[in-house]
Amino acid sequence: MGILTPGYEHENTLKPPLTVKLEESDKPQNPDEVARIAIARLERGDEHITTMLIGHLLRGVGMGASVRKSIVDVFWNLVGGVVWLVVGPEFLGKCRDWGRERGMEGARYEHGIG
Repeated sequence: MGILTPGYEHENTLKPPLTVKLEESDKPQNPDEVARIAIARLERGDEHITTMLIGHLLRGVGMGASVRKSIVDVFWNLVGGVVWLVVGPEFLGKCRDWGRERGMEGARYEHGIG
Protein backbone atom coordinates (compact mmCIF):
# COMPACT_ATOMS: atom_id res chain seq x y z
CA MET A 1 0.00 0.00 0.00
CA GLY A 2 1.16 3.49 -0.70
CA ILE A 3 1.80 6.26 1.80
CA LEU A 4 0.52 9.68 0.72
CA THR A 5 3.78 11.58 0.26
CA PRO A 6 5.41 13.47 -2.62
CA GLY A 7 7.53 10.36 -3.18
CA TYR A 8 4.37 8.30 -3.66
CA GLU A 9 3.14 10.65 -6.37
CA HIS A 10 6.51 10.43 -8.13
CA GLU A 11 6.56 6.64 -7.78
CA ASN A 12 3.21 6.46 -9.56
CA THR A 13 4.70 8.20 -12.60
CA LEU A 14 7.36 5.47 -12.85
CA LYS A 15 5.30 2.33 -12.27
CA PRO A 16 4.91 -0.16 -15.10
CA PRO A 17 1.33 -0.33 -16.43
CA LEU A 18 0.82 -3.86 -15.07
CA THR A 19 1.73 -2.71 -11.56
CA VAL A 20 -0.79 0.15 -11.87
CA LYS A 21 -3.45 -2.41 -12.88
CA LEU A 22 -2.66 -4.71 -9.94
CA GLU A 23 -2.71 -1.79 -7.49
CA GLU A 24 -5.87 -0.13 -8.80
CA SER A 25 -7.90 -1.00 -5.69
CA ASP A 26 -5.20 0.05 -3.19
CA LYS A 27 -6.01 2.86 -0.81
CA PRO A 28 -2.89 4.87 0.15
CA GLN A 29 -2.39 5.63 3.83
CA ASN A 30 -1.85 8.84 5.74
CA PRO A 31 1.86 9.14 6.73
CA ASP A 32 1.07 10.19 10.32
CA GLU A 33 -1.10 7.11 10.86
CA VAL A 34 1.57 4.81 9.40
CA ALA A 35 4.22 6.39 11.65
CA ARG A 36 2.04 6.07 14.75
CA ILE A 37 1.37 2.37 14.10
CA ALA A 38 4.99 1.61 13.17
CA ILE A 39 6.41 3.31 16.27
CA ALA A 40 3.94 1.58 18.58
CA ARG A 41 4.79 -1.82 17.10
CA LEU A 42 8.52 -1.18 17.25
CA GLU A 43 8.19 -0.22 20.90
CA ARG A 44 6.26 -3.43 21.47
CA GLY A 45 9.15 -5.39 19.97
CA ASP A 46 7.53 -6.46 16.71
CA GLU A 47 9.89 -7.34 13.88
CA HIS A 48 7.49 -7.64 10.93
CA ILE A 49 5.42 -4.48 10.99
CA THR A 50 2.34 -3.98 8.85
CA THR A 51 -0.35 -1.34 9.12
CA MET A 52 -3.34 -2.64 7.14
CA LEU A 53 -5.25 -5.86 6.53
CA ILE A 54 -3.58 -6.56 3.17
CA GLY A 55 -0.19 -6.07 4.81
CA HIS A 56 -1.06 -8.47 7.62
CA LEU A 57 -2.12 -11.09 5.08
CA LEU A 58 1.01 -10.65 2.96
CA ARG A 59 3.18 -10.77 6.07
CA GLY A 60 1.51 -14.01 7.06
CA VAL A 61 2.08 -15.56 3.65
CA GLY A 62 5.66 -14.31 3.43
CA MET A 63 6.95 -15.25 6.89
CA GLY A 64 8.87 -18.22 5.55
CA ALA A 65 11.15 -19.54 8.27
CA SER A 66 10.74 -16.44 10.47
CA VAL A 67 10.00 -17.11 14.12
CA ARG A 68 6.34 -16.86 15.07
CA LYS A 69 6.43 -14.86 18.30
CA SER A 70 2.74 -15.07 19.12
CA ILE A 71 -0.55 -16.65 18.22
CA VAL A 72 -1.21 -13.54 16.14
CA ASP A 73 1.72 -14.43 13.87
CA VAL A 74 0.39 -17.98 13.51
CA PHE A 75 -3.10 -16.62 12.80
CA TRP A 76 -1.92 -14.33 9.97
CA ASN A 77 0.29 -17.12 8.61
CA LEU A 78 -2.68 -19.49 8.37
CA VAL A 79 -5.26 -16.94 7.21
CA GLY A 80 -2.85 -15.43 4.70
CA GLY A 81 -2.22 -18.85 3.19
CA VAL A 82 -5.93 -19.55 2.82
CA VAL A 83 -6.68 -16.11 1.37
CA TRP A 84 -3.83 -16.52 -1.12
CA LEU A 85 -5.60 -19.59 -2.54
CA VAL A 86 -8.28 -17.17 -3.79
CA VAL A 87 -6.26 -14.00 -4.40
CA GLY A 88 -3.29 -15.66 -6.11
CA PRO A 89 -5.25 -17.00 -9.08
CA GLU A 90 -7.09 -13.66 -9.36
CA PHE A 91 -3.77 -11.78 -9.62
CA LEU A 92 -2.42 -14.29 -12.14
CA GLY A 93 -5.61 -13.89 -14.15
CA LYS A 94 -5.22 -10.10 -14.20
CA CYS A 95 -1.63 -10.52 -15.39
CA ARG A 96 -2.66 -12.98 -18.10
CA ASP A 97 -5.52 -10.72 -19.26
CA TRP A 98 -3.24 -7.68 -19.32
CA GLY A 99 -0.75 -9.57 -21.48
CA ARG A 100 -3.42 -10.90 -23.83
CA GLU A 101 -4.80 -7.38 -24.32
CA ARG A 102 -1.34 -6.39 -25.54
CA GLY A 103 -0.76 -9.42 -27.75
CA MET A 104 1.71 -11.04 -25.35
CA GLU A 105 0.05 -14.43 -25.09
CA GLY A 106 2.71 -17.12 -24.95
CA ALA A 107 5.50 -14.53 -24.59
CA ARG A 108 6.92 -16.18 -21.49
CA TYR A 109 7.92 -19.22 -23.53
CA GLU A 110 9.41 -17.23 -26.39
CA HIS A 111 11.66 -15.31 -23.99
CA GLY A 112 12.76 -18.29 -21.93
CA ILE A 113 10.59 -17.47 -18.93
CA GLY A 114 8.74 -20.31 -17.23
